[in-house]
Amino acid sequence: MSRAYLRLDPGFYERKAIDQGYPLPAVAALIGVLCLADSQPQRGSFRDEKLLKVLLGPGARWVGLLIERGDLIQEGQRLRVDGWEIWQEGDLTVHDRMIRFRNKHNAPNRNESNGADRNGASSHAGDAHGRSAEALAGQSGSDSGSPLREPTDEGPTKTREELIAEQRRLLSHPHAAIAHAAEKALRKLGAA
Repeated sequence: MSRAYLRLDPGFYERKAIDQGYPLPAVAALIGVLCLADSQPQRGSFRDEKLLKVLLGPGARWVGLLIERGDLIQEGQRLRVDGWEIWQEGDLTVHDRMIRFRNKHNAPNRNESNGADRNGASSHAGDAHGRSAEALAGQSGSDSGSPLREPTDEGPTKTREELIAEQRRLLSHPHAAIAHAAEKALRKLGAA
């Protein structure tokens, strides 16, 4: 049974159409694939390429490109939507979803984020201890050299300058959502 919604990265359009240069009909076809994948007997995958092309109708001509670019993964005859398990399945609570997301994206050679970074670069939005850019940005300090939080077992306390430097590095991150979070963090830190 299909759900009433699908989850989609807010940076999906920017990443696909602008950064990766997908033609707009291919972006529409990929969205069609996501919608159709939800109603398959084995959610997130299609029995074979022929079935997907029939279901996709006019968007069928883009299936080859979606396979080539890694949005669809061929497993024998089956076609699996890359990243389906992360984005669509499992617990719907934000906390559990973020834990899964961070664990998956901290693993080397990840390949499951609906066409996200495939070159092995880390998509970590925060520091080396799993704190997000927004969580880091929510912390404040008075003078520029003062610690922004109490030391924890997660590691040494960071100064405002260190946090700003981390966020500036994340501005050029291939994931638009991470770059956006870094931008927000810099604004909160007063360094935008």
